[in-house]
Amino acid sequence: MNRRTVIFALALVVVGSGAYAAWPRKADLRGFDPTEIARLETAMWRDYYERRYLALFGHPYRL
Repeated sequence: MNRRTVIFALALVVVGSGAYAAWPRKADLRGFDPTEIARLETAMWRDYYERRYLALFGHPYRL
């Protein structure tokens, strides 16, 4: 990889991380659904054991 590609990739990661951190989220404890949490957690474990890492990192965002 050339130097320009590496710098671009790092800049993209930094911008993406900043956007993720700044994205507004609304916490509502009354909306807690233990069944949905259990479904997402088991899906994460399934993705981990099937080595689907991209899907694995998508589930915590939905959590």
